[in-house]
Amino acid sequence: MGAWRAHRHTASRLAKACGGRTLLMEYRLAPQTAFPGRLIDALNAYLYLMYPPEGSFHQAIPAGDIVFAGDGAGGNLAASLMQLLLHMQRTKPAGAETSAVLFHGKSVPVPLPAGMATLSGWFDVARVMPSVRANQIWDYQTPVDHDNALSQLPKDEIWPTTPPRGDIFCDLSLLCHPLVSPIISKDWSGCPPMYLMTGELELLVDEDMLIAVNAAEHGVTIVWEQYEAMPHAFPMAFPDLETSARCINAVGYFARECVESDVKSRATRIARTTGKESPMPI
Repeated sequence: MGAWRAHRHTASRLAKACGGRTLLMEYRLAPQTAFPGRLIDALNAYLYLMYPPEGSFHQAIPAGDIVFAGDGAGGNLAASLMQLLLHMQRTKPAGAETSAVLFHGKSVPVPLPAGMATLSGWFDVARVMPSVRANQIWDYQTPVDHDNALSQLPKDEIWPTTPPRGDIFCDLSLLCHPLVSPIISKDWSGCPPMYLMTGELELLVDEDMLIAVNAAEHGVTIVWEQYEAMPHAFPMAFPDLETSARCINAVGYFARECVESDVKSRATRIARTTGKESPMPI
């Protein structure tokens, strides 16, 4: 579900907030394309920014000027791509400054970006965290039914029912792969600064918190924002709220920090009605 066209308004607000440019990528979606199709598309988009082929409409953009961002499944994709790049860095040849891949017939280095921002990131595709059930009464997302997943798939030639995939996004054997569910990732060390936002009443609040804690324990700079009484991806669902505008501006400020200065770890809870900001322990 969803497409880049549906996010043009949000992307334009982010561009204005950070004083930069945004690239909306049209990646392949499930069920027609299963994992790792969209991750390959995201890697190609990152390489395209840094190494534009002849005839492109932009000049090469340094990795240090790029910040990944996404909401919901897009947040999952941003985190999965970051984990892929971190793995590439850890497995680079001895003596090499960074990892490298072939892109348009040339070997090019693949450095890490300046940072990553996720809004209500969906980091657990297996959907097993307690808030997935506990917050079903509050959030507008579809309730989870682990016992009836296969029967919910339409019976036609487009959906992966012959043989059944088990999950729309990937085979069941991959649900706990760290590039599918980044909540499983064991190592975030070396990751650039991360901004994570969550609503207290959304299904994904537990996994958002766990990613933040795990990354912080590995020495990653974390900017955490927790919005009182808010559902999933509220800045996109309710763009006219003052808290939505505040969130978008916070992401823009974080992006500028990543590119122009040092980011300091911080955690904030934002009140629903007053917008009062209260510091939280990190």
